[in-house]
Amino acid sequence: MLGNKTLESLNLTCCGIKEKEAGFIGKGLRGNRNLQVLILKQNPIRGGIVEIAKAFVHNTLALCMKELDVSKCFIESEHITSDFIRMIKSEYCTLKVLNLKDNFIKMRAAESIKDALKHNRTITKLHLEFNPVKEQVMRQIGLYCKRNVQIDSINDHSKNIVIMEQKKHKSHTQKEALHQEIKDLKSKTDSTIRDVKSLIG
Repeated sequence: MLGNKTLESLNLTCCGIKEKEAGFIGKGLRGNRNLQVLILKQNPIRGGIVEIAKAFVHNTLALCMKELDVSKCFIESEHITSDFIRMIKSEYCTLKVLNLKDNFIKMRAAESIKDALKHNRTITKLHLEFNPVKEQVMRQIGLYCKRNVQIDSINDHSKNIVIMEQKKHKSHTQKEALHQEIKDLKSKTDSTIRDVKSLIG
């Protein structure tokens, strides 16, 4: 996985992946520049999520993953470590969708996730359904995700403006180049005509 240059989506649903194997996957993500979707749902990865989270912390210049699905993976509150929280809070976080549905994450860990999300500007969907978490925390997480949707929309709008300006500039440059080419061609044609006239005259 470390040397992967083509794979963008990897679905390992219900493959019997346990904690140790998930740890290897996490270590393999360090340095990965292409994988955007990783689905590990219905695998008993437990604490293996910690190594996956570490990949986001250590791989600040490369990892570009947009979706991580670890639903129904027997993840407990003790697995929501400081590395997992740093993954969410990191300014280099690229995640848009984080699925933690149907695990064993309790209130204290859910509160930590919620607080980390205050500092996140990319996650637009964070699923914690079917965990023993209060509705109030779920609502607050939903509000932070909604805020990020708006930020994402603004960023996309800004990017589109920049792209349009670049295309406009490129078009203008190409138009100028075409005019110059026509001008040069006309000049050469006029010169040739003069040469022919001087030979005839």
